[in-house]
Amino acid sequence: MRTGKKQYLAGKAAGLILSGGLMLSAAMLLMLGISVLVFGDIPVLGGGGPAFSTVLLQVLVSFPRGFLNGALWAMAGGFAAIVTRSRYLAYAVPFVLYYVLSVFQERYFRRFLFLNPRYWMAPVYFNDLICILILLALCALTGFLFIQALKRRLDDA
Repeated sequence: MRTGKKQYLAGKAAGLILSGGLMLSAAMLLMLGISVLVFGDIPVLGGGGPAFSTVLLQVLVSFPRGFLNGALWAMAGGFAAIVTRSRYLAYAVPFVLYYVLSVFQERYFRRFLFLNPRYWMAPVYFNDLICILILLALCALTGFLFIQALKRRLDDA
């Protein structure tokens, strides 16, 4: 079935978002299931652990964060593939970018914790809402860049 250029661009972006986001969400769900099966019988020492509702809320909030994180890195790889015209760099660029951002923040920009991708996924310094907003903004920016690069490549082809 033929589609227009806008539908093609939206389909490519949606495919990246869904594949990256669902991949990370499925991995988180698998690890949650394994953790419940393996560690479910271990009692909490002293009974002073967090309430079940608190743990459940933290787990449920981690899934949108994980989905957005997977979508971000998938779109970064897709953008790299379009710009460099190499599918192999689509695999490598997200890992290299993650490493470079982490190292730069830890060595040179210690005060700018929001530059480290590790803190986007784990709310150590920021709360859950800030992490989700950071990831949402980065996903929107990366998606815009991906669609613009793909549109330019289609126009030049």
